[in-house]
Amino acid sequence: YAVFCLKKKIREELLIWVKYKCFEIALLQGAWNVMTSRFVSKWKWIMDDASQTLIRIIRTRMCIRGFQDWEAEGLETYAGTAQRLSHRVLCSEAACQPEMVLASVDIDKAFLQGMTYAEMAQLTGDPERTVHFKLPPGAAAILRTLPGFESFDETKHCLRCVKPGTGTKDAPRAFSMKLASVTRNETCRMVPTMMDKELEVRHT
Repeated sequence: YAVFCLKKKIREELLIWVKYKCFEIALLQGAWNVMTSRFVSKWKWIMDDASQTLIRIIRTRMCIRGFQDWEAEGLETYAGTAQRLSHRVLCSEAACQPEMVLASVDIDKAFLQGMTYAEMAQLTGDPERTVHFKLPPGAAAILRTLPGFESFDETKHCLRCVKPGTGTKDAPRAFSMKLASVTRNETCRMVPTMMDKELEVRHT
């Protein structure tokens, strides 16, 4: 039963990577910067909303081994986060003004929703990165059950990252750039403050 559940979770994880268009099939012959990957699984207890009882689930994540990246040494990986002072200012303002609402949002699969390598190259002017990876043993058979990957053959194919996936060195930077492009566009109209570039405000 545990093996069946694990295979089911692996398929769900691969489906998420396919949903966000994170990789595509590439020939292994001549592939550059090829890394390996692994699945990280954890048993977790969660509260079932319907029965109000604790149930045990398997949570599985695929992670590329970014330490095998041939270009890691000279790679720009900075991904800014708000300063602690900014957090304190926000909490202080929310505590002093009853009409303010302080909300926290968790973005599921954040690193899989970052910019593509092509978008990053266009924005920064740097050459477009090439990253390939191999699936863990046994995962190729599961990948072949997904639409568009029926012809995948692990003996002659690998996967090319369209965008930095979980575990790659530039995944945090790709998500940070994507988030800034959304919050600072014409719809959100937020601007960074002078004291902290990652503290953004919208003036009305």
